[in-house]
Amino acid sequence: MQTPRYKKTVTNQTRAQGGHTLVELMVVLPLMTAIMLAAGSLMFAVSKSSDVSTGIVADRLDSMRHCRKMLSEVQLAVSIAQANDHSIEFSTSDRDNDGLNDTILYSWSGTAGDPLVCTINDVKTFDLVEAVNEFQVEYGKEKSFRNSILKSHDDAPGGTFEGHVVARDQVACQTFLPDLPVGADRWSLEKIRVMARSFGAPGGTFRVSIAKSDQALQPLSSKIESVTFDEHELDDQFSWFDISFSNTRNLLATDAYCVSIESVSGEDASIELCLEKDAVSMTPNTSWVTSSNNELTWTPPNDLEDLRFYAIGTHNGANLGRTALELVQINLQVGDDATASCNSSTKLVNLPEMRASNPGTTDTAADQSNPEPGEYQAEPGPGFEIGGGQ
Repeated sequence: MQTPRYKKTVTNQTRAQGGHTLVELMVVLPLMTAIMLAAGSLMFAVSKSSDVSTGIVADRLDSMRHCRKMLSEVQLAVSIAQANDHSIEFSTSDRDNDGLNDTILYSWSGTAGDPLVCTINDVKTFDLVEAVNEFQVEYGKEKSFRNSILKSHDDAPGGTFEGHVVARDQVACQTFLPDLPVGADRWSLEKIRVMARSFGAPGGTFRVSIAKSDQALQPLSSKIESVTFDEHELDDQFSWFDISFSNTRNLLATDAYCVSIESVSGEDASIELCLEKDAVSMTPNTSWVTSSNNELTWTPPNDLEDLRFYAIGTHNGANLGRTALELVQINLQVGDDATASCNSSTKLVNLPEMRASNPGTTDTAADQSNPEPGEYQAEPGPGFEIGGGQ
């Protein structure tokens, strides 16, 4: 019997499992090429945009970092020497243990691309930022205070600094006659500032007293006012320390007075005062006396040696006062993009005195018709490390 034959049929499904026709490839290849070119262009644009964005972010971080650094320094200024649009110079408490305040100057030429320069103590200069496009300093909330220096001694030409330790049963005393303007015959004490440090075992208590002096320039036993402080309130390095008074009022301008410092508790506790001696010109109408037996006897007055001190208060003469600053704002831009700038401000904790340039923005205009040279600086705070370069 003959086997039947079957005809092989090619279906559309079988054809679909094979390759593409030449016509199909000619249509698809240009489309794929266009898509790939578009994707490449997009990736390049995204990459370039990312690079630009990363650069702006880096510039902004630099602006913020340097802005924070400068404001942390200015925040603790004890006096302002220069206050301009593109520069600020100020003093901070002693950082190199030479017994003197340190000065810091930040300045920019005003030309985009020039460096922001930092100068320390008029000697060390370096570029804080190699190139900036903006450095603008603004000042606000200027205040007028009506206290002034009644007497002081601090760093006379040619003098030598030395320490004087005050321990149990020992008393150190600075005598002074206040310097008042013509017409003033009464004065009141608000604070005494001394250069001192902690010394010896901690835990002692010390007393600062105001008394009228006798004809031998030694303190009378009767005290006008006494204030105590703990030894741990002092730093272990020499720094300015303020003692406030509230009841030393209406004193005669023609009388000399004594500031005495003594230990009242703590057997092994002591403090060290900073003196100056043998200067070319010591402060007139001052003298230094000490007692080693709890004021039973005193050394002869020594007018070639003085405590480094400021007596600060008011008088009934002309208003001499001082002008202080409360706020500083810095706008810093590193890089070309304006969005990379940092604009920040800080309050100045010490209300430092304005010594030179006068900022334009003030809340209270000060009477500067009789400026007070050598006006005291407010209490310094702890120092910050000053670094160079970037």
